[in-house]
Amino acid sequence: MSSSPSRLGALVIVAGLALVVAGCSSAAPSPTNTPSARASTTPSAPATDSKPALSDLVATPDGLGYLSPGAAVPTVPSATAILTFDPTKCVSAAEGIVPGGPGAGAWLPAYPKTLTYAGSGLPFDVGAVKAQTDAIDQIAIWSPDIKTARHVGVGSTAAQLTAAYGSSLTVDKADNSDVYVLPGTHSELLFEVAKAGAGLPVEETGTVVWMHIVPLGSAPLHYANTDASGPCAF
Repeated sequence: MSSSPSRLGALVIVAGLALVVAGCSSAAPSPTNTPSARASTTPSAPATDSKPALSDLVATPDGLGYLSPGAAVPTVPSATAILTFDPTKCVSAAEGIVPGGPGAGAWLPAYPKTLTYAGSGLPFDVGAVKAQTDAIDQIAIWSPDIKTARHVGVGSTAAQLTAAYGSSLTVDKADNSDVYVLPGTHSELLFEVAKAGAGLPVEETGTVVWMHIVPLGSAPLHYANTDASGPCAF
């Protein structure tokens, strides 16, 4: 006996539904979530700050590096400091200066000593101070490595000096030396040119033997062939 058409149709529908259900129960695999590549965040090494070479210091009428007459030596990171404070540099029983007392310490250049006609060995200094926070009275420059922006320094001739600065200079004459004055905003740069009567080596006659940065309007300083002051008050 053959099945009726209605029953065959029902069987076909049931079979189709079974296939659909079977297909739905087999979930498609989800894609693997791969983390996206991240840009490297490793910082590059910062540039290392260091103090300038002595020859990179530029003398101007208003100062040397971060030093300026009339102002205290500013606090800077030790790695970049061009001066360091020695609290016992000027201690002297003969002078009655005791550790911790007035004038016991001194600011010293953070550079090797150098040969100068003054014999101090210091490439520059800020004069005697009573305390670490005292204002700078003057800046004395002895090293020929330190020059102005126009390349004038210790060892330059008077002709080179006047060619560089011309009418900007005034001159104070004395027996041992001529001091050329270059004014700035609040201080001035003095160039001391030795004369034959200064008693210095003949090759230094007619050349700059010292540079000083002093407050504006100061009396010109003639130090050639004299006892030059240093970082201590004696």
